[in-house]
Formats: sequence, C-alpha cells, structure tokens
Amino acid sequence: MYLYSLFGESGRAYRRHSPVMFLFKGALKKTWRFLTALFLTAFYALPLQAAMEVSGVSVFAVEAHQPTAIFMRLHNLGEEGVNLVMAESDLSTRLELHGSRQGHMHALNAIEIPAQASVELKRGGLHIMLFDVEKTLHKGESMPLTLYFDNGEVIKTAAQVIGD
Repeated sequence: MYLYSLFGESGRAYRRHSPVMFLFKGALKKTWRFLTALFLTAFYALPLQAAMEVSGVSVFAVEAHQPTAIFMRLHNLGEEGVNLVMAESDLSTRLELHGSRQGHMHALNAIEIPAQASVELKRGGLHIMLFDVEKTLHKGESMPLTLYFDNGEVIKTAAQVIGD
C-alpha cells in the first residue's frame, strides 16, 4: 500500500502506504489549485470594485441607420488610472470611442480616466459614436449601454435620449 508524502527527498513525493491515495492525488491537487485561485481572485478583485462611477449618460435622438453620439461623465474613484476600452449596445451594430482634435474627429483605442479624477465625454471633445442604429431613437426613451474598462470592470447603464 502506498501513501504519498510531501516530505520526500529533493521535494518529490514518495510512496509509503495506500494505492488509493494515488487515485486521489490528482483530484486533491486540482481542488487545491482551484481553492487557491478562488481565494486569491476574491482578494484581487476587492480594490477593483466600485472604481468607476458613470453619470449623466445621454445620446442624441436620431433616425434609424444614422450616426449619433453618446456623452457622459466618468469618475475614477481608484488609486490608479483606468481606460475605457469598449462600449456595446443592443441597439447599434458598431460603437467607437472618439476624440476631436482641431475640429476633426478621430477614433481612439481607449479613453483614459486618471486616478481620483473625472473625464467628461461631451460635444467637441471625447465621446462615443454610434453607427448603424437599428431603430429610431426618440427624445425621452432610453438606450441600454455596456462600458468595458481595462481593469476588468464592466458597467451596464442606460443612455437617456435627448433632443438636439
């Protein structure tokens, strides 16, 4: 009968008693790894929680299949800078992060929100462009929106449809 012990020479396990332990060794190792990962992930996620606040989310009313823009205020409550890297909506097939420089719009890979600071997405500056909106957006409606940040945070919100 064989029993595996962690106190073998050169750090290798060695046989002592039960062959049953041989069968459970793999399962125990996997369980231990899973519990360790779960424990570490729980503590790793604590500083990430509630790092971002989103307010004043609005989108301009628009006819179907016409472009429009989303505006909002992003506030980073964390101790490190965070980037908005992507936005999604069920009502639009394509959303892009945009900025304006010298009167010209250009696509961005990310929008940086410094630690303990706010960034305003507004007309003539940073914003999110919607292309190919599937239905007409009327003033007073709301549009679902999901924001993805590089720290792993995902915020689901709704943009209020406003007039020009």
